[in-house]
Amino acid sequence: MHLNPFLKFVSTITFTVGLASTQANAINLITNGNFETGTLVGWSSGDGISFVINDDSNDFGGPATQTAPINGLFDAFSIQGGPSISILSQMVELPTDIAQLALSWSDRIQNFGGSFDDPGQEFRVSFYNSADLLIATVFSTDPGDDTIQLGPHPRSFDVASTLSAYAGESVKLQFEAAAESGPFNVNIDDVRLDTVPDAGSTFVLLLSASALLFGLRRKMLNK
Repeated sequence: MHLNPFLKFVSTITFTVGLASTQANAINLITNGNFETGTLVGWSSGDGISFVINDDSNDFGGPATQTAPINGLFDAFSIQGGPSISILSQMVELPTDIAQLALSWSDRIQNFGGSFDDPGQEFRVSFYNSADLLIATVFSTDPGDDTIQLGPHPRSFDVASTLSAYAGESVKLQFEAAAESGPFNVNIDDVRLDTVPDAGSTFVLLLSASALLFGLRRKMLNK
C-alpha cells in the first residue's frame, strides 16, 4: 500500500535514528588519556613529583632505559626520589547506566628492586570511591613477573560489574608504582574508560518511533 510523503519521511527518520544508535561509538570518560596536551591536565600526580610527561627528550636519571612515548608525542612516566609510591589519578563521573564499561591503557614497566613484591614493589591500577576507599584493584604485577617489560603492553578490562554500584557517581582511577626496594619506572599511555549507550534505551526509542509511525498510518488510512 502506498504511503504518503509525510509517512515516508517519518519512516526514514525512524530507520536513521535506529541505525545511528546501534552504530554509536564508545564514549571515553577519561580526560587527556593520551597525554597529547603535553601536560598532565585532568590528572593528579600525588604529593610532589610522582609522574611527569615524557617526550623522549628528558633524562630523568636513575637506571631506567629512556624510551620514546608509547604512542604519539607524549606519555606519562613515573619517577621517585627514594622509597615512595608514584601516583597518577583522575576523578571520573560515571553515567547512570554502565551496562558496558571497559578500562584500557598501554604501559612499559621497569623494576629495579630485584623482584616484584605485594604491595611494596609493584605496579597496580585501582578504583576508589569519592571517600577515597578502595573499590577494587583491577590489575597488578605479581611476584615472579619479568622485572623489565618494555613492551609496550596494551591492557584491557571489563569493569562494568566492578563499578555498577557507583552508577551516576564519581570514582577515582588510580595508577600506582610502589617503589620500596628500588627504583620503579612505568610509562603509561592511551588511557580509556569507554562506555557504550544502553541497547535498552535504543530499543525504547525505536519502539516509540514505530508506534508514532503506526498511529499516523492508521489516522491517514481512516480519512
